[in-house]
Amino acid sequence: MSRDAEDLGGQAVPAQKTLAPIPGGEGNGEGVEESSRQPMSMNLIDPFRPGNEWKLRDGSRRFLELRCHGEGHEWQRRQARGGPARPTMSFEGERKKGAKMKYRSLGKSGIEASVVGLGAWAIGGWMWGGADKAESVRAIHAAIDAGVNLIDTAPVYGFGLSEEVVGKAIRDRRDKVVLATKCGLVWHEERGEFFFASDEKHPTDQGETKVYRRLAPDTIRREVEWSLKRLGTDRIDLLQTHWQDSTTPIADTMHTLMELKKEGKIRAIGCSNATREQMEEYRAAGQLDVDQELFSMLDRKHERENLPYCAKHKIAFFAYSPLAQGLLTGKIGPDRTFQDGDQRREKPRFSAENRLKIQRLLDLFRPIAAGHGISVGQLAVAWTVSQRGCTHALVGARTARQAIENAKAGAVELTTEDLQVMGKAIEDHAAGIP
Repeated sequence: MSRDAEDLGGQAVPAQKTLAPIPGGEGNGEGVEESSRQPMSMNLIDPFRPGNEWKLRDGSRRFLELRCHGEGHEWQRRQARGGPARPTMSFEGERKKGAKMKYRSLGKSGIEASVVGLGAWAIGGWMWGGADKAESVRAIHAAIDAGVNLIDTAPVYGFGLSEEVVGKAIRDRRDKVVLATKCGLVWHEERGEFFFASDEKHPTDQGETKVYRRLAPDTIRREVEWSLKRLGTDRIDLLQTHWQDSTTPIADTMHTLMELKKEGKIRAIGCSNATREQMEEYRAAGQLDVDQELFSMLDRKHERENLPYCAKHKIAFFAYSPLAQGLLTGKIGPDRTFQDGDQRREKPRFSAENRLKIQRLLDLFRPIAAGHGISVGQLAVAWTVSQRGCTHALVGARTARQAIENAKAGAVELTTEDLQVMGKAIEDHAAGIP
């Protein structure tokens, strides 16, 4: 699609700008790291279990039996067929053979979506220091080939750019994708609830682009038509209200969404950045299938209300930024710098001090990750979709390599013991991180 505005039923499609989303979308743009070979740490609760197959440094494969000796947790190993016990050497767990992506329902819609979805926030470029369109298309293709069928975007991500890139990428594979987008943030008119101003790099009070929260019926219909055009499709599988608008009754918003569903333009309805009370209002006026919220090891406020509510009422819960914008991948050390236009440059959470705290937390997870043959980033995503009520995690990727690594997290099965050990570590070490 051209960047120029196009006529659409008498309305001009807003031209994409060199801008992108606001905080509150999904993904992190960092992807997860590849599995690294980590020596088994001493004096830590070891996650390795008898019967696992291990790939040793010399390339051989054996079934090993691990035994704990004494209170110091000094581990030894021996071949399952017998043989002398020797001090543990460096090795990594082999991923479970044949493990495949898991899929879960989007509420009561009848739509099945991969537990790991591709969040297309960073593909929009703005607030992420730009984006490479060709590489983004390759990332989307790689994700689909790896079993990801859920792709989540929004008009405001790059002010049209993310939807255009997604549309280009899925043009010849539309039937393989559960396509989710949003409505409710507008910049082509100054109506509704003012949200923020932005220049071409990031939000700023001096920005010429004004973005408003607006979920009025006429605005939703106009946005849907523009999204269909940018995405190059005749239907949206899941339409979500991006941020809630205090100037429009939720009953009016939901009535319009239900009409669009009857017309076949959308298949399921979701909300985002909403409270339990607002979800009650949506459900009173129609069928609500998805709630999308910020959720990760470092962002857990929705454990109190939204997650239990969604579990009780069979509403799918999408976690956006499950890797805390890359912090939980284990790749962002204290010396990492961010380029101009990257929102993380100004966030207190990304201070060198906090990055060191997060690294100490992740170090406690490395034995568990190694036991599953995965990276700590993949472990963080697997933890997210293992929490009660959380059905899907939206993870950003800007390269094919990141997309493939992200997808592997959707096949991981964590044990009760894994989750207990991780839960205690999070309680002990994550509380002081903003």
